This record gives sequence, structure tokens and C-alpha cells, in this order.
Amino acid sequence: VIGRHMMEKKLKREELFITTKVGHPPTTDFPEAKTQYIYDPSISAFDGVLSEFYASLGELGLGYVDLLLVHWPGLFDAPDRFPPGWKVAPLARDAARKKRMQMWAAMELIYERKQARAIGVSNFTRDHLEHMLPLCKVIPMMNQFEVHPYLAQTELVTFCQSQGIQITAYSPFASGKANLLADPVIVQLAAKRRVSPAKIVLSWLVHHGISVIPKSTNIKRLADNICVCEDFLCPEEIKLIDGLDKGLRTCVDASGIP
Repeated sequence: VIGRHMMEKKLKREELFITTKVGHPPTTDFPEAKTQYIYDPSISAFDGVLSEFYASLGELGLGYVDLLLVHWPGLFDAPDRFPPGWKVAPLARDAARKKRMQMWAAMELIYERKQARAIGVSNFTRDHLEHMLPLCKVIPMMNQFEVHPYLAQTELVTFCQSQGIQITAYSPFASGKANLLADPVIVQLAAKRRVSPAKIVLSWLVHHGISVIPKSTNIKRLADNICVCEDFLCPEEIKLIDGLDKGLRTCVDASGIP
């Protein structure tokens, strides 16, 4: 659709920032994933990433993407997320690390070919990155993972920023599962500033140098979410929100991936 609209001159490529991912295991909401290369020792993860990426590029009808991410560092331990009856033996630590380096070598090749303007990872822990970084030709430019006031992930955030890796927070409102936007601290700050609780959370993330991708189907909320600046909250307000962290994870935990 995007490619067709550009051919029909309804869109200009430079007006869009397009991100795609590779390396997502089969799940109940994505059972058709052709990513056996993540967990099958007999399949090259290097070839698997290239095959998946070029298929995606063809479906988009594009010559390049702006950002390409490795979605997961390996097969996560969440049986309830997998298709019914689907079961695969987890890889040993050395085999899992080898898979990640094969995937990243393919990412580097795509970047060298200028078919992705930036490359990065998603859901990678500090342990994953500390093994990977000394072996990279190109350092991941981004790590996308769950961050919100109830799950600040301060250690991982600090480590990524120390390595020059930009962070993008997904599920910035805790996936709507923890009543984050009804937290008294958030609500009181929103009332004081005469803005939505969502804008308080987004401003807190931006203050900490974190990019954010909030979801909404509401045009007004989308517009409001865009209008966020890092100096919106004062230091005392930032500290109040910092104090809400309780390690509450609402998405799959990647720390169990070897």
C-alpha cells in the first residue's frame, strides 16, 4: 500500500519514517512467523534475517527502511504466548549467543548496503549487549524495550546511554494493565499542569532521554502525545515520578533468554 501510494505520488518517501523488525518467534497473535532460524540450530540465522528482511522490503514496496530492529534476542520463555501445541527446546547459552551474532552480522550487511538507514535491537538486556558489543562492527543504534514509571529499568537505561545506544520505550503506559494513568502522583501532576496523565508520563520519559512510541487510535490524543518537551516537568516532579518504580513488568521478560 505504501509503495503504491508513493508511485501514485500521494506520498513522498522522505515524509515517512518506516521501521520494520526481524526475529519474532511464532506467537498466538503471529503464528505464521517464518523465524525458525532463531531457535533451530540447523538453520543459519544470518541467512534467515536476510530472507525475512528482503521479503518485508518487497511487501512494503520500498528500496530501504529508516530503521530495522532485531525484535527479540532469542526464544523467550512464555509458553502461554506460543501457538497451541507449539514447543521447542531452548538453546544453550553458547548456541543462543552464536545465533545473535549471526543475526547481527546480517543486520550490519543490510546497513552497509544502505537498505536500512539505522539498525538496532529490541528487548535486549545488558547481559545480551555486553557479550555482543565487543564483537560488533556497527554498534546497535537503538534498543527498544518496556519502560514506564512502574518499570524504570534504570540500570539498562544507564548502560545503553553510556554506550551511545538510543532507547525507545514501548508500553509507556504499562499496557493499560496497571492503572498507571490513575496513579495519584500522575493524576495530581496532570491536574496541576492542566494536561492529561499520559502527557505527564511521556514528559517524564523524554526528560530521561528516552524516545517513546505510545499507541492511540484517537487523533486528538495522537496530536497531544506529539507535543511533549523534556523541560515540561521540574526536577522535584521528576523525582516524584522516579519514586513510583516498582519493577512491574507488563510484557514478556527477556532476561530468561540465554
